[in-house]
Amino acid sequence: MTTGSILALGQSLEALLAAYMLRKDKYVFMRKLMALPFLPHEHIPAFNQLSEQASALCVEPLTDLINYIRTTWIHSSVWTPAHWSVYRETAGISV
Repeated sequence: MTTGSILALGQSLEALLAAYMLRKDKYVFMRKLMALPFLPHEHIPAFNQLSEQASALCVEPLTDLINYIRTTWIHSSVWTPAHWSVYRETAGISV
Protein backbone atom coordinates (compact mmCIF):
# COMPACT_ATOMS: atom_id res chain seq x y z
CA MET A 1 0.00 0.00 0.00
CA THR A 2 1.40 3.39 -0.94
CA THR A 3 1.41 6.46 1.28
CA GLY A 4 -1.21 8.09 -0.96
CA SER A 5 -3.55 5.14 -0.71
CA ILE A 6 -3.12 5.01 3.07
CA LEU A 7 -4.02 8.71 3.32
CA ALA A 8 -7.04 8.20 1.05
CA LEU A 9 -8.16 5.26 3.18
CA GLY A 10 -7.80 7.40 6.31
CA GLN A 11 -9.94 10.15 4.79
CA SER A 12 -12.55 7.60 3.73
CA LEU A 13 -12.62 6.18 7.24
CA GLU A 14 -13.12 9.65 8.73
CA ALA A 15 -16.07 10.25 6.40
CA LEU A 16 -17.55 6.86 7.29
CA LEU A 17 -17.13 7.53 11.01
CA ALA A 18 -18.99 10.82 10.68
CA ALA A 19 -21.80 9.11 8.76
CA TYR A 20 -21.89 6.26 11.29
CA MET A 21 -22.26 8.68 14.19
CA LEU A 22 -25.34 10.24 12.54
CA ARG A 23 -27.05 6.80 12.70
CA LYS A 24 -28.85 7.08 9.39
CA ASP A 25 -28.92 4.81 6.32
CA LYS A 26 -25.13 4.51 6.21
CA TYR A 27 -25.13 3.47 9.86
CA VAL A 28 -27.58 0.65 9.19
CA PHE A 29 -25.56 -0.41 6.15
CA MET A 30 -22.27 -0.53 8.07
CA ARG A 31 -23.95 -2.54 10.84
CA LYS A 32 -24.95 -5.09 8.21
CA LEU A 33 -21.33 -5.30 7.05
CA MET A 34 -20.14 -5.81 10.64
CA ALA A 35 -22.67 -8.63 11.04
CA LEU A 36 -21.24 -10.68 8.16
CA PRO A 37 -18.94 -12.80 10.39
CA PHE A 38 -21.99 -13.95 12.36
CA LEU A 39 -23.58 -15.56 9.28
CA PRO A 40 -22.90 -19.14 8.22
CA HIS A 41 -20.07 -18.97 5.70
CA GLU A 42 -22.41 -20.28 2.98
CA HIS A 43 -24.56 -17.14 3.44
CA ILE A 44 -21.72 -14.63 3.31
CA PRO A 45 -22.20 -14.20 -0.45
CA ALA A 46 -25.04 -11.93 0.75
CA PHE A 47 -22.15 -9.45 0.65
CA ASN A 48 -22.90 -9.10 -3.07
CA GLN A 49 -26.36 -7.76 -2.24
CA LEU A 50 -24.81 -5.34 0.24
CA SER A 51 -22.34 -4.10 -2.36
CA GLU A 52 -25.26 -3.35 -4.68
CA GLN A 53 -26.89 -1.38 -1.86
CA ALA A 54 -23.66 0.61 -1.42
CA SER A 55 -23.79 1.54 -5.09
CA ALA A 56 -27.36 2.73 -4.63
CA LEU A 57 -26.32 4.96 -1.70
CA CYS A 58 -23.77 6.63 -4.02
CA VAL A 59 -21.22 7.36 -1.31
CA GLU A 60 -17.57 6.97 -2.28
CA PRO A 61 -16.28 6.03 1.21
CA LEU A 62 -18.80 3.16 1.28
CA THR A 63 -17.54 2.02 -2.11
CA ASP A 64 -13.98 2.12 -0.78
CA LEU A 65 -15.02 0.08 2.26
CA ILE A 66 -16.85 -2.46 0.08
CA ASN A 67 -13.78 -2.82 -2.15
CA TYR A 68 -11.55 -3.32 0.89
CA ILE A 69 -13.83 -6.00 2.36
CA ARG A 70 -14.18 -7.69 -1.03
CA THR A 71 -10.42 -7.92 -1.67
CA THR A 72 -9.28 -8.55 1.90
CA TRP A 73 -11.98 -10.85 3.24
CA ILE A 74 -14.45 -12.12 0.65
CA HIS A 75 -12.06 -13.06 -2.19
CA SER A 76 -8.88 -13.48 -0.17
CA SER A 77 -6.57 -16.39 -0.92
CA VAL A 78 -5.50 -16.37 2.76
CA TRP A 79 -8.74 -15.92 4.71
CA THR A 80 -11.86 -17.36 3.14
CA PRO A 81 -15.28 -16.69 4.66
CA ALA A 82 -15.17 -20.20 6.15
CA HIS A 83 -12.11 -19.10 8.18
CA TRP A 84 -13.60 -15.94 9.67
CA SER A 85 -17.25 -16.88 10.07
CA VAL A 86 -17.99 -17.29 13.78
CA TYR A 87 -21.46 -18.74 13.26
CA ARG A 88 -22.24 -21.22 16.06
CA GLU A 89 -18.83 -20.68 17.66
CA THR A 90 -18.77 -20.61 21.43
CA ALA A 91 -17.31 -17.59 23.12
CA GLY A 92 -14.46 -18.38 25.44
CA ILE A 93 -14.45 -16.32 28.61
CA SER A 94 -11.28 -16.14 30.61
CA VAL A 95 -11.81 -15.69 34.35
